[in-house]
This record gives sequence, structure tokens and C-alpha cells, in this order.
Amino acid sequence: MKNIRCLLLLCIAILTGACETTYYLNGDKYVGELKNLNRQGNGAYYYANGDVFEGEFVNNRMHGPGSLTLANGKKIITEFRNNKPANTGTVIYPNGDRFDGDIYKNKADGRGIFTFADGSRYVGLVKNDQVTGRGTLQYANGDRYAGELKEGKPHGLGRKSFAEDRVPLEGRWEAGGFIRPERIR
Repeated sequence: MKNIRCLLLLCIAILTGACETTYYLNGDKYVGELKNLNRQGNGAYYYANGDVFEGEFVNNRMHGPGSLTLANGKKIITEFRNNKPANTGTVIYPNGDRFDGDIYKNKADGRGIFTFADGSRYVGLVKNDQVTGRGTLQYANGDRYAGELKEGKPHGLGRKSFAEDRVPLEGRWEAGGFIRPERIR
């Protein structure tokens, strides 16, 4: 009888909007605004797997500005529509790196700007959270590479100029190392 009374009080609190924390049988938890038993307004949804969404809810769905922090520490800041993130936004990585641009399946993917924790900056194509494709990498020490990259390193045709007084290297690169001079057209 005591359990039924507690459950009845909990249901009344939820229906009146007085209760702002909802626990789910799968281990998820919601803390935030409720309206007619629905997540509505600002709130935070804690998934059992460790992911956390903080932002706007409309009719129980992530809808509006928000951020999704994954269990691995990566944070995606974007607009959400019907529980899905927009195709552009910001990704902040646990090591301090930051990406602004195209996002696909919670990963940097497409065109954008990577700002690295060491002060380096990359503008260009990104694939699956990796600097892979054609772009320009400005190193923290002032060196600059423009061309093809693979997994964050010069790979393919490109030109590297140096902050110090050195002759630029133009040609073929592989895994970050200069292979041979070659004219870039």
C-alpha cells in the first residue's frame, strides 16, 4: 500500500509539472521542463551509455539549439531537428581540438576549419574526424602547407613554406615526408 501511495504522489507531481526529473526503465534520465508528461523546453537527457544531450526539447524530441556530449568526451554543438543533429556545427574533442563545419553521424566530415590545441589551424576537407583531403594547414610555428593531406599529414601533391628563411618544398609527399620535387599545376 505504501508503494502505491508513493507512485500515486509521483504521478501527480509529474502531471502538474512539479517533477523535473524523470527516470526510464532502460537507465536513461531526463532533468528539465515537462508539459503534459512530455519533455518540453530546456532540459538535459542522460543516456545509460554515458552520452548527455543538453538543450531544447519539443514534444519529447531534441529540437532547437543543443549540445550532445558523447561518453568518450567529444562534444557536438549544433541545431537539432526531430532528434537529429543539423549537418553543420561545432565538434570539440577531449584533447582540446575544435572543428567548425560539416558534420555527419557525430563526426567532422566535409568542409570546415580545424583549430588544434597546439595552435595549428587547418582549412579544407575532413573525413571521419580526420584531416584528409585537400586543404591548407597553418602550423603553430608559422610553417604553412597547402595541398593534399591524409590523416593530418601531407600526402600527395603539395607545397610547404617555412616561417624561417628556407626554400619552400613543392612536390610529392607521403605520410608527412617530402618524397621528390614535382611541379604543382
